[in-house]
This record gives sequence, C-alpha cells and structure tokens, in this order.
Amino acid sequence: MMGGSGIKSRASFFIERDLIMLNLRDIKQKNYEIVWFDGTKLELNTPSYALYKKAMQLSQMDSTDIGELLDTLYDVIFELFNNNIQNRSFSREEIETQFNIPTAIIFINDYITSINNSLGES
Repeated sequence: MMGGSGIKSRASFFIERDLIMLNLRDIKQKNYEIVWFDGTKLELNTPSYALYKKAMQLSQMDSTDIGELLDTLYDVIFELFNNNIQNRSFSREEIETQFNIPTAIIFINDYITSINNSLGES
C-alpha cells in the first residue's frame, strides 16, 4: 500500500481593482494513493470536513461497543473509497469482504496520519 496526501498552498493571488483575490482553482491537493487488492491503483480525494471529523471520532469512541465502532469504521472506509478520482464504485459488502478488521484498522490509521500530516504542511 502506498499512502500520502498533501495540500499545496501556492494559490495564486492577484489584485483586481484594489481587491486581493484568492483563486481557489489554483489550490492543488495531493490525493491519498493506494493499491487495491486486485492491483488497481486508486487515488482517494481529500475528505470533506464531515467525513474527516467522522474518521477522527473513531479514536474517541467507547471500545465497549465494538459493534458500533466497527460499523463506523466500515462506514468511513466505504465513503473514502467511493470518493476516488477514478470514479470506481464500491459496495459496502465489497469493503467489508476485502478489509478484514486488522487491515481496516491499519488503513484508517495510515489515512488519518497522512491527512493530519498534510494539514501541517499547508
């Protein structure tokens, strides 16, 4: 598996009629790259704030309700993988079948670490 993500903050600024303007189209984001189980390379887009927050809450969930914790874990992975630039669709069943629990935990930890590191780079 390959991981990595980053946001380049070299957006273009220009002055137009005494206004400073930020062109949001120029903000470049580096996607998280991963090789799927069949060898296909995928690039997962940077998550929305809501999805990032949901992923971060995994570490704060009460481990006494392992069922809820695993449901949330697989919900997050499902959403992340369906937000890829190749527009490949994944079913929830496919995610659950392909990702055993240890692999799911390894993936989400690497993904969160990568996103957190990219926030420090911007």
